Amino acid sequence: MNRIDQSRRMRILVVDDNAEAAHSLRDYLEHAGYEAVAATQASSALTVAQTFAPDVAILDIELGVINGYELGQHLRATAGLERCVLIAATGYNEQDALARSRQAGFEYHLVKPIDVDRLQGILRTLGAQGATAAQGPQHHG
Repeated sequence: MNRIDQSRRMRILVVDDNAEAAHSLRDYLEHAGYEAVAATQASSALTVAQTFAPDVAILDIELGVINGYELGQHLRATAGLERCVLIAATGYNEQDALARSRQAGFEYHLVKPIDVDRLQGILRTLGAQGATAAQGPQHHG
């Protein structure tokens, strides 16, 4: 099983078309001790992901041309990113949204505005367990 490398800081990719939201979350994660980068478009996120090799990707679902579901599929199809843990960030908490994120391969589903305590709990769990997508979905609304 592929695990998050405990010898380095967890790498997190934040993607949100709202630049302020993306950079604020990136800054929060950096301050919390993670290595984080932000992107505001799916195309730039794919480029960054290839060199950054994130352990976790927090993807806004409503991105525009390529939505977060499609971006997650592209990330998973990229060599070396097959086990990247996907977290959906959306304004929707309905069963349809949760089911769609699960079907798209997301391990977690968070509703915006993101509850940073809940996010920190997820990240601590992933880090402590060396968890990856191979451990199965854990959907949270």
